[in-house]
Amino acid sequence: MTSAKNDDAPAEEKLSVEEIMAKVDGLLARMEDPTETLETSIASFEEAITSIRQAQKMLEHAEQRVRELVAGEGDDLSAEESN
Repeated sequence: MTSAKNDDAPAEEKLSVEEIMAKVDGLLARMEDPTETLETSIASFEEAITSIRQAQKMLEHAEQRVRELVAGEGDDLSAEESN
């Protein structure tokens, strides 16, 4: 069972944040379906949480990249002004 989760991670990384959120929307719809079993709903919930955490990591990484670019841009501007 652990290997299945490890197999899911690389595939999840290939999805964009938007694709992950669309997947989560589908999982939420499945959880809200009154014909689904409790076990299926719990499995969907677990998958949704995993997907949301992956999207959060991607967003945090993007935010860090933006911060680095903005900080680096200030350095570039200072160098240009002194020339």
